[in-house]
Amino acid sequence: MWFYRSLGPIVKAVFWILCDLRILGRENIPPKDPLIVVANHQSWLDIILLGMVLLPRTTSFMAKEELFLPLWGWLLRRLGAFPVSRSRIDRNALKVASEMLHSGWALGVFPEGTRRRGGELERTFAGAAFIAFHCQAHILPVGIRGIKEIRPFHRPQVRVDIGPPFTISPDGNLTHSELARLNEELKAKIVSF
Repeated sequence: MWFYRSLGPIVKAVFWILCDLRILGRENIPPKDPLIVVANHQSWLDIILLGMVLLPRTTSFMAKEELFLPLWGWLLRRLGAFPVSRSRIDRNALKVASEMLHSGWALGVFPEGTRRRGGELERTFAGAAFIAFHCQAHILPVGIRGIKEIRPFHRPQVRVDIGPPFTISPDGNLTHSELARLNEELKAKIVSF
């Protein structure tokens, strides 16, 4: 997305001013393969930080549809986000996600579907595992720590841990129980940092 490509160096400089930024595992980012980036979500800054960290990959993010109010929705779309319903199977969001992955974009997903102040992942939605299975995409687990501590006159250490990409292979058909198992596997990879 133009925001990250054109403003990436400025965004990077701002993060270096606001915090002691440590990025580990950049070598794990595949340059071309269909890629779903799954991360914990503690702050609104996560989207901007991940978009910058993943450059030169261009990333599109799934975001809950409630955020897409007129002005805020415009900004989110500029940041590469598109709406998804958390209360039903959103076939349109799945279609957009598939199109993004097949056109070379990375897909950013926060599987909890909301921000959490604590460090541990809680209940997660299985959308990332479902999309990864159907689109044959790699999953890149990312753990973000310390970003919620950014505030005026406080320069915390922010750490981004990028794990090795992996694929999920269900045993047989993708049943509800198999999808739940795959989702737990995905969740375990994010929290392993």
